[in-house]
Amino acid sequence: MKSYLFLFLMMTSFCIMAQNGTVSELQLAKDSLNSNPNFTYNSLSKLLKRSDLEASLRVDIHERMANYFSMTGVTDSAIYYAEKALFKVRNEKQQVAINRILGSVYARSGRKEEALPILLESLAISERNQDTDMICKLKRDLGNLYFYKDEFDKALQYYEESAKIALDKNSQALIKNNIGNVYVRKGKLVIAERYYHEILGLVKVIENPNLVLNVHSNIGAIALERKRYDEAAKAFKNARDIAQKYNLHALLTLTSYNLGLVLNAKGDGELAMATFQDALQNAKNSENLEHQKLVYDGMIQACDSLGDYRNKSQVLESYHAIVDSINKLEFDKEIKQLEIEYETTQKEKEIERQKSVKIWLIIGTSALLIPIAILMFMYYQKHKTQISLNKSQKEVNDQKVSAIIRDHERELIHKAIEIQNNERQRIGQQLHDVVGGNLSLIKLKLSQLKSKNSDILTMQQQLTETLEQVRDLSHDLISKKIRTSTFIAVIKNYTEQSGKASNKKVNLFAHPEKELDSIKHDYQVTLFKIIQELMNNSIKHSNAHKIEIHLNMHQKNINLIFEDDGIGFQPKSLKNGIGLQNIKNRVHKLSGTLEIDSGKGKGTIINLNFKLL
Repeated sequence: MKSYLFLFLMMTSFCIMAQNGTVSELQLAKDSLNSNPNFTYNSLSKLLKRSDLEASLRVDIHERMANYFSMTGVTDSAIYYAEKALFKVRNEKQQVAINRILGSVYARSGRKEEALPILLESLAISERNQDTDMICKLKRDLGNLYFYKDEFDKALQYYEESAKIALDKNSQALIKNNIGNVYVRKGKLVIAERYYHEILGLVKVIENPNLVLNVHSNIGAIALERKRYDEAAKAFKNARDIAQKYNLHALLTLTSYNLGLVLNAKGDGELAMATFQDALQNAKNSENLEHQKLVYDGMIQACDSLGDYRNKSQVLESYHAIVDSINKLEFDKEIKQLEIEYETTQKEKEIERQKSVKIWLIIGTSALLIPIAILMFMYYQKHKTQISLNKSQKEVNDQKVSAIIRDHERELIHKAIEIQNNERQRIGQQLHDVVGGNLSLIKLKLSQLKSKNSDILTMQQQLTETLEQVRDLSHDLISKKIRTSTFIAVIKNYTEQSGKASNKKVNLFAHPEKELDSIKHDYQVTLFKIIQELMNNSIKHSNAHKIEIHLNMHQKNINLIFEDDGIGFQPKSLKNGIGLQNIKNRVHKLSGTLEIDSGKGKGTIINLNFKLL
């Protein structure tokens, strides 16, 4: 007994240690987001591949992935991971944080009308919970949203409210930078410049080099606009020095370019040209064609100021070459990829050739020393090859026979399904036309009786219910909707109506719809009945809030994934359930496979696959 208890305690300790290790990895990935985003992405991708993660940790990882893609500008991936996290999140505070990411991405990607209600709802929740830090961030996000919409007064209102509750200098500096940008767009450069100078008194370069560099560049741009060239040159030099010190290569090119524009405007064309040359060299080192194009444009302006038309001709030629390179960049990438593949193939062939040469040298040397042994070896190899060939031929023949048998079985199953559906249609038609018609006539006769006898009234009510049951059964057997409408449209209508009736959020994703609409009617009927059964089970038993259905077709392979966030169940305990057994029978008739992933409190995922004949 003691040994079992010790073993249990050891296993529990290992589980806790593994879980703590995962939390530590997740925290490290989070902390590295600004300093080393590639490390963050690789760490999170590695964690996502683990199958033993708790649901809450998986939500955390999806949130971090959304944050990573938001920061790197990959909006589609950011939205994907944010929505994945929202589907499973149970913590209100974390839900607000994820919605903040989603709203910010929507705002930046042009989906401003979708972003606004998300951010406002998150702000209301944060104010109710008195989460000051999140309120500050959300008001800044709303300011950004209105800034993107060119509604600068509203943007300024939210920025100023955010600034009043900012908890640290870095947040204050970021908000002041936003306010300065608003005043620039409103044309109030003096006020904007004041805010930029205040930032330089709040944040040191080492604390946030990107922000400080951006502020110096903004000050330089304002000075250049107001033709205060000495001040502009000083600001851009400061920005360039920061870019050089912290190896911000892309910003180094832009700050050098801006400095060149200032020097050229001052009338110092030669120094401007030298500055442009430095910027061009840095852009070439970074292999950034867009920056090279920008710098060449500045050099053209410098040539005009110097009256150096011979050099301008050369610069123009380089400028057009860069433009051509940008236009053909995608083509060049494809060519480069083909070249790499070709070189790799050639290297592999050379390696194989060298191997062959070495082998033949060994064989030749051995042939001189022990010819008899070589002959025996060759005979043995030939005999072994023949045996392997015979074995392979037998396997091929067996596979062909098995394939013929499987195709025959599938054809029989398809015929059985077709006969079954035809018979259902015939029975359904008879129920609807004959039995239903007779019941309707009897109901009419009874209704003409003016007697108010309770037995007659009861009979009328029971007859009405029976008539409705007969009609429902006939419609179910005939599958009228599937015959008169497109397949996917019928499923969408059914899931929408079921969702509304049960007050659940139901999402259907079908791809490709055109191909799915064109599959045989028998398959459509069977799939529809499986989806009906799954929806009924989930609505009746799972207590789910959300249901997702994915129906995909690739070549002739059909894949149906049904997922809900309900209470789940133990699949082994429901072996004799009628609904589940009906689904298994239909899948068996399709020669398909059915996988169920569920457990108490974990929701349910059902994965179905079969191949069309």
